[in-house]
Order: sequence, then structure tokens, then C-alpha cells
Amino acid sequence: MMHVECNRGRFKEKASRLSRHWYDVVMLYLSDIGKSALSAQNLLISVVEHKKVFFNTPYANYDLCLEGKFNLIPMGDQLEDLKMDYQNMTNSDMFYGNFLEFDEIISHLKSLNEILNK
Repeated sequence: MMHVECNRGRFKEKASRLSRHWYDVVMLYLSDIGKSALSAQNLLISVVEHKKVFFNTPYANYDLCLEGKFNLIPMGDQLEDLKMDYQNMTNSDMFYGNFLEFDEIISHLKSLNEILNK
């Protein structure tokens, strides 16, 4: 979903409550299960094939995920919209306890992108 949104060029619905997906992916990435999944190339291939069958769109470019061009970080206005959405969600207590700052999320996603694109 995140790769698709980043490749779309603009968010479908002005990033309303989308930032939770970015947060969730980072939390999975930081977990033991997430780290384990990163070594399962067959899992990525299966997900790409599934997405191509059930959720294919011209801008999704799922094959890029297998070519070292996975994209989890939006650019420009998309990134600003996502940041604003995250701020709105944290202000409305969507996340409780200790939660990551938006810049931390992006930093972790950059690391994840590098790992996925090797």
C-alpha cells in the first residue's frame, strides 16, 4: 500500500489517517518478527504476485519492488501531507504512551528502504 501511494504522485484522500500505516510498518520493522521477515525473499515475491493479481494499478509498479526500487517514503507535498496527518493523529491521541516522532519514522523507513533494495 505504501509503495503504491508513493508511486501514485499524490495521495488518494489527502493523507487522512494514512500515516498510521507508515507508523505500523516501522513498528513491525523494529520487531523480531519484522527482522525475520526481511530475510524471507520468497515472502516478498509472494506479496508482489498477490498484489499484482488483486490490487494492480498502472502506477503501482509492483515489479520495482523486486528490482531494488522499493519505495516507502513519499516526496514533496505528499511527505508534508503525511507529516500533517501524523501530527493530527498524535494530537487526537490516536497513539498513546511513548510513540515515535515523525522524523524518526522517516529515518527508520530510509533504513528499511535500503535493506529492501539490496
